[in-house]
Amino acid sequence: MNGTPNSAITRSGLLPVVGIMGAVTLGGCSPDASAPPATVVSDSAGIRMVEAPAPSDVPPRIGVSEEPVYRIGWDDAERSFETLTAGALLRDGRAVVVDGGRTQQLVILSPSGSVEATLGGPGEGPGEFTSVSSIAVHPGDTILVQDAQGGRISKFTPDGFVESIRAEGANLLYLHGVDAETGSLMFGMPLAMVFGRRYETPFLAVPQVRLDWTTSAADTVAMADWDQSIATGGGNNPFMSGGFSTVSGSEFVVGRGDRAELRWIARDGAVRQIVRWPARATEVPDSVLAAWESRSRALFEEIGIGAGDIERRITAMKDAVQEPLPLFGLPGSMPSAGGILGDPTGNVWIARYRPPGHGPPQTYWVMSPEGEWLGAVEIPHGVRVLDVGSEYLLAVERNEFDVEAAALYRHESRP
Repeated sequence: MNGTPNSAITRSGLLPVVGIMGAVTLGGCSPDASAPPATVVSDSAGIRMVEAPAPSDVPPRIGVSEEPVYRIGWDDAERSFETLTAGALLRDGRAVVVDGGRTQQLVILSPSGSVEATLGGPGEGPGEFTSVSSIAVHPGDTILVQDAQGGRISKFTPDGFVESIRAEGANLLYLHGVDAETGSLMFGMPLAMVFGRRYETPFLAVPQVRLDWTTSAADTVAMADWDQSIATGGGNNPFMSGGFSTVSGSEFVVGRGDRAELRWIARDGAVRQIVRWPARATEVPDSVLAAWESRSRALFEEIGIGAGDIERRITAMKDAVQEPLPLFGLPGSMPSAGGILGDPTGNVWIARYRPPGHGPPQTYWVMSPEGEWLGAVEIPHGVRVLDVGSEYLLAVERNEFDVEAAALYRHESRP
């Protein structure tokens, strides 16, 4: 299920077995000396409360293959991509990726990475897209495609277009996934940031919505904190990941970058479970701040902002960095998490925060639906995860010429 790491990872929706070198699934490991530290569970007014160890204490018990099972898009006459914006694995081992930009196509890949079909295209007709925002897989390998700009959700099978519905009440939200039992579509955090923002509270609360495919009725089941308001000093903290959400089974999972906490929200909107772990603040290194300032100045100059206004903006943002994050209470600190992804077994993959300009997350901490750490994962450098499956990761890679490729990596639990 897709989510919104500080890029979601966006989306932040992948699925199992391709049959190449069978792997041990995440839930299949027996406890041993290298097992993650124990959690403490209690009850508070009917909410399951879990106190977990710090992620830094979690052993790296999940490995990722050094080389992908396949890679397509570099020096490949079969298919090149303009820009890969989303992807998901189907249950039969195939994958679907979205080639965005002017192309606006779904590309179906075989278990070995060959192109089986291309679906859709730019336009406003049946089976066409204005701009694909995200995709999700319904049980039975039905592919649901969100075209937020076009205001609709389209249903495909790997063989072609089926039908579309309007997404009124949810077209500005991100399609995270599908409730396998009810078939309702689950929408979370908004698709874009709000610029020039000022709120009465530190964060803007946004709805978590379920949409019925048959009736197109949207039901707001909960609210979650998302976008951080501009600090009182007038600047926006560039090292703040804000809020994020994903889907775990039939539930929403929501969190915030400044809190070492996740919440599981049931179908009726009630908070079923809260998992917390020790917060450890990390100061923004001077080198990271200097690199960010250099990039910001270059961008402001490129778009024609005057020198005086550039200085005002840079100063305001640097002041905002020094304002304490609400939970940590320390100036100059970065959040610990930058986004979350759900996998088909209900586990949540928590992306360790990466500062702007430092590429996609390289470390993920994996948590079970019960709030127990399953292990830590180190993703190969420069690999941007699109989707997480029971045994595989679907990802995007860039080469030295900034050409993108779709890649499938195998992951497995270690003894």
